[in-house]
Amino acid sequence: MNILKPLLIISLFLFSKQLMAQDFYLLGGTNISTLSELKDKDNLDRTKQLGFQIGGLLDLPIGNRFYLSPQASFALKRERSKSNIVFYLSDGFTNNYQTIQIESQINNYYIDLPITIKYKFSLASIDIYPFVGPYASYLLFNNSNSKMYINDEPYKPDFEIEGKKINNLDYGISTGIGLNSHSLLVNLAVDWGLNREMKYENFKSDEKFKNTVVKLNFGFKL
Repeated sequence: MNILKPLLIISLFLFSKQLMAQDFYLLGGTNISTLSELKDKDNLDRTKQLGFQIGGLLDLPIGNRFYLSPQASFALKRERSKSNIVFYLSDGFTNNYQTIQIESQINNYYIDLPITIKYKFSLASIDIYPFVGPYASYLLFNNSNSKMYINDEPYKPDFEIEGKKINNLDYGISTGIGLNSHSLLVNLAVDWGLNREMKYENFKSDEKFKNTVVKLNFGFKL
């Protein structure tokens, strides 16, 4: 697994604060995700699960009330899903139904790199700012797993239920709103993944997928 490139990017980003940053914040927070959703929707029963992200953020003034805000975070994004397929079986004398259920637990670990533009305005002693900009997200590794059940009984197939994804880059638009008071900030953001083709190592697919992530971050200025 080649993670040298994203780690180099995040290292250069964090060390660049010594050269150019007006304000540098340590960030930490939580997220909920919809991962690898079909462009045309799907019939999965999805359960939201909390993940986390930790990293850093720069605030660079670029004009009257406008700031450029690059970020870098290590993030865990999680989701649980279920799918049910019902087969109607008949031998000419009796009718039966067979239900196949697949349960998946997705645990993906990413490097997130959003670059947003803020517009700050003050209300009392608090700065409020909407922000928007592109993001890139690189999947480092995962420990996801799936289980199959037939008529509610566990079943272990002799094939892989999920294909191994080989395109690890996700990208899209990040939008949100934040509050800043003295050395503290709070950001609520939504990362809207753009449609992309999912590639697999062991079978072909021409389906289009997207990720959507809601993130709540808390920051402290160093």
